[in-house]
Amino acid sequence: MTWQVTAAMVVVPADTQYGRQMVHVGRRGILPPGVPQEKINHLLSLGMIRKVGPAVSAPPAPAPAPAVKVDEEPPPEAPPTDSVPYDHPDRVAAREKLPAGGSLPDGRAAHAVWVEAAVRAGYAYDAARQATKQELQELLRR
Repeated sequence: MTWQVTAAMVVVPADTQYGRQMVHVGRRGILPPGVPQEKINHLLSLGMIRKVGPAVSAPPAPAPAPAVKVDEEPPPEAPPTDSVPYDHPDRVAAREKLPAGGSLPDGRAAHAVWVEAAVRAGYAYDAARQATKQELQELLRR
């Protein structure tokens, strides 16, 4: 079955060339193969994905990774480049409002604060910024 994202962004576990990883899929993107059925059911219940027919096809599979010797590590991926620099005054101000100890912001905190909380949890800034505050809260409270 093919599932298309209707939310701004979803994060799902999927099989990649480096093994099982969390993958960001943006609006109108197709969920990759290997997403567990319980995750699909959860996203369906929230209205974040929809079933699509054969007219929409999944993106082509990535090229296979080059062979790696057992004693070698795969080459590191290039770090993501954020469209807004980490030291931008707006980002610094939002980070200053994050609670100490790594806990989540108050539900009344601004969207920018929730974006920085997602970045602190390991998500890409640009992807987190495209999500709504409610989507970020749902994502980080799991």
